Amino acid sequence: MFVFYYERSLLHIKCTHTHKQILCQIIKPVYKTFPGWKTSTNGIKNMEALPENAKKYIYAVEDFIGAKVSSISTSPEREDTILVENPFDI
Repeated sequence: MFVFYYERSLLHIKCTHTHKQILCQIIKPVYKTFPGWKTSTNGIKNMEALPENAKKYIYAVEDFIGAKVSSISTSPEREDTILVENPFDI
């Protein structure tokens, strides 16, 4: 799940001690949820081996941020990383 966008609305508040109105923005995050996966990703070292829903999540993040994901960690171990695109070759 990640914040997909923010909804904004304006709120007028009247301060009693100054008799002024304050304009406040109320920002509410709107989350997008994704189906999960039940298989472990530990040790996976290539994109094709990831569960289908994990790949869909990664592609959704790329669409949302407007950039390619260059690496994906599949466990706490440093060597369990998928290098999707070398960030130094861009």
